[in-house]
Amino acid sequence: MKKYSGELKVIGNARVEMQHGVSKYSVLEIGDNILKKVSATEIVSTYLSRGENLDLYVGPLFFSKYVYALTRENGSVVKMGIGLFALSFMIKVIISLMFLGLMSVVGGTIYTVSIIFCLYLLFRSGIAIKNYVSIK
Repeated sequence: MKKYSGELKVIGNARVEMQHGVSKYSVLEIGDNILKKVSATEIVSTYLSRGENLDLYVGPLFFSKYVYALTRENGSVVKMGIGLFALSFMIKVIISLMFLGLMSVVGGTIYTVSIIFCLYLLFRSGIAIKNYVSIK
């Protein structure tokens, strides 16, 4: 997870997925950083306002970049719900188990590589949850 600090200068076009309450921004410019194709939950999106000094915490989730949380000028912290992390983790576990089942038929080296890949996915999910919980 990376922390981006500064004034939020540009908020690009957002496509809102009504079913999940997620906004997908084409671009966010904060300080000297330009973030492309970033998603944010409805709770976090509510507090993205142009001209405000923010700290954005951005990291991977569901194979794309998400704004996990933001800290406003007054020190208040706004976080996305932990449920998305749990859902992402469960999806990765299911995909990993299906992949391992398929690769066990092939056997040998491919099976070993698939186990390492699945462990890597689960490790990244664990790191994301740890970083999310540590934001204060």
